[in-house]
Amino acid sequence: MEAESHIIGTCDLKGTTQAPREAREAVREILGDAHPRLWDIELAASEMVTNSVVHSLSSNGALVTVVLIDLGDAVRIEVIDAGSPPWPHVLRDELAESGRGLFLVNELSRGRWSHYADEAGRTVWAEIARGESW
Repeated sequence: MEAESHIIGTCDLKGTTQAPREAREAVREILGDAHPRLWDIELAASEMVTNSVVHSLSSNGALVTVVLIDLGDAVRIEVIDAGSPPWPHVLRDELAESGRGLFLVNELSRGRWSHYADEAGRTVWAEIARGESW
């Protein structure tokens, strides 16, 4: 029987340069210091929120929401913003000075991330498994 998923915490942020730090603090508060993948989840959430602040219509102080969902064997991070083109993608240019955030998310989630758009805006999500820490 599959474990039920449930929301374990949410955080509404303003799309500003402080939002990634605030997202890390919220993740730490929601999960607690003892979570085995705390650092990885904080990093993934921070990178996803940074993308929202830099690349979406949620920049300049508009709403960015972080949702943490317990899947039993993993934590799902969802970052919801106002959206904008282009669609999120992993940058493969190792010499680029920026733009590697989703590369990190992809590595931390072992490829278990994606995105979709709906009436709420754009949601980028990633699932960080409990037992796969670096």
